Amino acid sequence: MPNIHLRNNYQKAVVCMVLAYISIALMGVFVKYASDELPSSEILFSRFFIGFVFLLPFLIKDGDFKVDMSQWKFLVLRNLAGIASMLLTFYAIKYLPISIAILLMNTSALFVPLLLFFFKVRTPLKVLACSFMGFAGVSIIMLTNGSMNINPYPCRLCVRVRQC
Repeated sequence: MPNIHLRNNYQKAVVCMVLAYISIALMGVFVKYASDELPSSEILFSRFFIGFVFLLPFLIKDGDFKVDMSQWKFLVLRNLAGIASMLLTFYAIKYLPISIAILLMNTSALFVPLLLFFFKVRTPLKVLACSFMGFAGVSIIMLTNGSMNINPYPCRLCVRVRQC
């Protein structure tokens, strides 16, 4: 393997981002295989435990590691949201094709402009338009089957829900 010389922080950041995404994809594959035998809660515990084992040497090396508990309510809320998010991701990976589950996991950035809009934060129209275009793209991918034909079942389901 050739020796890669990283000249600046930008190149290091790109390499770290690519490695992170490869790690997430591998985690998805392992979760898919493990979900045949184990419940999502046990897989979630294993994921957090493995992450803790990897971080433990850094925590030991940095002897003055502290968590600011002045806003403990937000810390608890953030942790509960993270656990729920990871649990729902593992649930989606278990019951959906892995490509669709990872696609849905990566749509989280599309919700930020919409949340800002609903919280009355000034959001540029271009950002909202791009977010809606992203949702349209995800919808097209989710509604098509392998032959690039629209799968009519979700469309019929939406019509039935509107009729109720």
